[in-house]
Amino acid sequence: MSIKGLITVVIENRWVKISVALTLFLTAGAEVWSGIEEIEVGAHHGVLVFSILNIIKTLPDFFEGAEYVS
Repeated sequence: MSIKGLITVVIENRWVKISVALTLFLTAGAEVWSGIEEIEVGAHHGVLVFSILNIIKTLPDFFEGAEYVS
């Protein structure tokens, strides 16, 4: 397998996708939570929204796997 193929396989893995999205969610969520008293919009708010959308985007992969097992 070529390096390009290996990178593609790793990046397309649903566990990698959900791990990245959850890491972004937790770190951005911690930033938002620590600054909850300040009413300032920062980059961490955008990262939080991006991570939520990625989590939602990844969920169908897991549902498809659950349907396959059933």
